Amino acid sequence: METFKYDIFQIHSKMKKGVVLVLLMAFALVIAGCKGGDKGVTSSSSTPFIGGAEGLTAKFAENSPPPEVTDAQKNPAGAITPTFPFDIVVLLENVGEYDVLKAGATVTISGLSASDFLKSRKNTDNAAVSLIGVSPAEDLNGVKKDPDGNKIPGGTTDVWFKQLAYQKELQGNNPFPVQADICYTYQTKAQADMCIRKDLTKSVSGVCQIAAQKQVFNSGAPVHVTTVKESIAGKNKVLLTFNVKSVGTGNVFKFDSVTGKTACERGDFKTTDQVLVAVKTGLGSLTCNGLSDGRPLDVVNGEYAGYLRLSNGEGTFSCIQPTPEEDSVKKIDVKLTYNYLISKSTSILVKHLLS
Repeated sequence: METFKYDIFQIHSKMKKGVVLVLLMAFALVIAGCKGGDKGVTSSSSTPFIGGAEGLTAKFAENSPPPEVTDAQKNPAGAITPTFPFDIVVLLENVGEYDVLKAGATVTISGLSASDFLKSRKNTDNAAVSLIGVSPAEDLNGVKKDPDGNKIPGGTTDVWFKQLAYQKELQGNNPFPVQADICYTYQTKAQADMCIRKDLTKSVSGVCQIAAQKQVFNSGAPVHVTTVKESIAGKNKVLLTFNVKSVGTGNVFKFDSVTGKTACERGDFKTTDQVLVAVKTGLGSLTCNGLSDGRPLDVVNGEYAGYLRLSNGEGTFSCIQPTPEEDSVKKIDVKLTYNYLISKSTSILVKHLLS
């Protein structure tokens, strides 16, 4: 009996050692996987997009603005002179898959009054100074994917607000909020499969299934096509239903397809929560419902566009597509174009210097 107990103990001990060995091997694989991630492989080479729920990201550069500055003081001649000039630098990075032109993005600083923090409209470099609607100096290319699925990072840049200083004398220390609003034009590309059958009314097996929810692929962007459903609408017609959702942390605004203007006007019902939708099936006579200002862009190739209004960040529209008498799978391409607003906040303390 004692020998039996001893054998059991030995076996248990060996099992414990084996479990530890397995765990160490698993940990090594995890570490290797993390190191492999440095190569930038983020998605399969067989999928059309890298994906993601962001377009541009933004942050304040370190110590810009500084957490504390000082107020202005009277010089011996009695004139008020600023004592602490500083810069505000907003760092931008494109982590989505759409290229943003420098004219397609603006940065506005709010919380600081121009009359309190700007001495003039020119800095010492003779460059115009403004806190409103400043564009980056260069374009921001989107993230790309090479044929092997390797991720090529998107562009980065910074927007400078130079040589600010508090222009007045305070009675005591005062904090001021600093908010950077970044408004930019962005586009999402989405793709799904549409099933075509010779006779849609017959429920026989074939190359694809019509009555089903389709897998949707989205490019990296803050607005997505979340679902595409296909159903039978007649002997040679299918009904396509699309759901669109804002998946980012910012706010959606209407992109004016006529002027191409990048603008994010808070509180304007005419422009908030609207997305320009363009659907293309490659088949003729596509029509859609649930879109304002809806119109066919290409009757022959089945392209239709219009504006979709989002409610609580989501919206739904549908399209009817006549189909040919064949068994095949067609790609549905959807483009969503919009202006998008993100914000970053900090604060700055203006300290009063004793005279």
